[in-house]
Amino acid sequence: VVLDCFTADESLAKLAPVDFATKHFPDWWKKLPSVTRLDGEFEPRPNMKRCTGFTDFYAESFCVPLWTDMLLYWKNDEESKKTQLNWKFSDSMTKISLHHPDQRGEYLNSKNYQHLKIESPWYLSCKEDIKFLFTQNTWAFEKPEHFIISPGVLDFKYQPGININFFVPLDKSKSGDMLIESGTPIVSLFPLTDRDVVIKNQCVTTEEYNKLTTKSTRHFFIGKYNKIKRLRKEKEKSKCPFGFGK
Repeated sequence: VVLDCFTADESLAKLAPVDFATKHFPDWWKKLPSVTRLDGEFEPRPNMKRCTGFTDFYAESFCVPLWTDMLLYWKNDEESKKTQLNWKFSDSMTKISLHHPDQRGEYLNSKNYQHLKIESPWYLSCKEDIKFLFTQNTWAFEKPEHFIISPGVLDFKYQPGININFFVPLDKSKSGDMLIESGTPIVSLFPLTDRDVVIKNQCVTTEEYNKLTTKSTRHFFIGKYNKIKRLRKEKEKSKCPFGFGK
């Protein structure tokens, strides 16, 4: 299975490529000894160095590193009794959009959580109809409770975007900040197939980049993904078996 990863940013392709997760084991895990000896005990104890659940998490996935330093900072406004959340990116280009709380109904009260979406500069493409589990690489965060990425399942044959939806808790008793550095493997992708996956990072021109995605499609108010999937499947069925009309 070939997964093509496209960007128009040459430095991104070199410094923070989409890659296998085994290249992103966290430093705290690397520093662990092979076994642990607890105080006052003679026999060795296993630790996370030998945890199969942890090592398989990395062995079976690949990572999307954050491509820029991101600073989240929140302040408790005593007058309004509300927490103000702000953010900055070192590249001055990455954008965050907001999701209105009505879009998720009763899930995670908006008084306690802010729902945001980071717009990714990557577009992924796979010619085969294979799904990928998209989830947070929690082990890469020192304060995972402050940055909660919502999981999902993606199919890059029909939609190339990997924008990152996440929630930030709004603690009205505190003010503070959180820095997530460029290169942090924030998202893990698990191919839902037994076949091997080959990752190809490619830097293309801006014109080619814009042609690769349906992100700019505005033909539908709702249901864009399913409608595009249906239209593409209908187009594939209508192709001539002898190769004409491609």
